[in-house]
Amino acid sequence: MTRTELTLAVAAVAALAALASAVIAGTVALMNEAKRRRDARHAEELKELRAWTAQVFQHLFELQHETEWITWHALHHPQTVDRKMISAYEAAVHAAFPKLLGAMAVVAAVDEELFTSLKQQADALYDLEGRVALAAISIPEDEALARLASMNGPARGFYEALPERLAHAMREAKVQPQT
Repeated sequence: MTRTELTLAVAAVAALAALASAVIAGTVALMNEAKRRRDARHAEELKELRAWTAQVFQHLFELQHETEWITWHALHHPQTVDRKMISAYEAAVHAAFPKLLGAMAVVAAVDEELFTSLKQQADALYDLEGRVALAAISIPEDEALARLASMNGPARGFYEALPERLAHAMREAKVQPQT
């Protein structure tokens, strides 16, 4: 092999090595970019899930407030619990429940485990609200106001428990990464 041929052979090997290096670097760069995009999409989906979870709790708090408000009045200011207050209570609850259910549906579509946990909270509040509503619509029955007043403690219990449950839900919120 002549010196020229040897130089050409070395140059060809160097060119192939450079080409292979460029292909490998390009492939690694593409893989890194794809991972970065997946991670960004995952972070955005998690952010969206947490926003919907916050909406669930916003509506739970609305329902809790309405429930505690009417029971507080029954306990501390019973003469104000009249048809007008009961109608306002019913309207507020009726407006809040569809929003709660809609937000929960979005959470269920993304994180079934979190939905199950949130559903337990909603079911417990729904049960309490149902008992409050039945007592409220029974007024002026003799014991109805006393039954309504007796539910102020459980309604307040939701007020005390919901912030901790919200913090727990935010920690537990997860989105399955897509590959």
